[in-house]
Amino acid sequence: MLKKEKEWILNIFGFKKPFPIVTMYGIGRHKITDPDYYWDNMKRPQDGNYCLLQYTVSGHGEIKIDNKIYRIGKNEAFFVKVPGKHVYYLPKNASWEVLYLEFSVEAENFRKQIVKNAGSEILKFSPDSKSISLLWEFFMPQKVTKSTIFLNVQNMRTIFFLNS
Repeated sequence: MLKKEKEWILNIFGFKKPFPIVTMYGIGRHKITDPDYYWDNMKRPQDGNYCLLQYTVSGHGEIKIDNKIYRIGKNEAFFVKVPGKHVYYLPKNASWEVLYLEFSVEAENFRKQIVKNAGSEILKFSPDSKSISLLWEFFMPQKVTKSTIFLNVQNMRTIFFLNS
């Protein structure tokens, strides 16, 4: 029989809506100089469904969304769902250094909210923002371990909602 103690401590966390677990599919830093760099995200269904954030460190690239071309320069990013009706590429005579993060499709609701708040799939960041500091932490070799990547993914919303 269970003996009842005098003092009970109870911690309960309730969530009114489903709380999806977002996982990271890929992470990378890429200096693009090849003029053949071109991704048509309607032709990538074999890659599965995921969300892609691509942040520009230097140079510039372009993304075409709904027949409108956006130049993505330093401290700008795009955040899209793959597959999707957009293409991104390296313009002629350009170079483009990017950081990219690929998240599982469970990030789609977060992505939609971020796009709604920003008014576009194109995001602009201050170089000294908390968002960019957190983004760079993914790429610091002395800090990158499976556990730090997991913790950073858990805080994914922070990266974007603190966009300042």
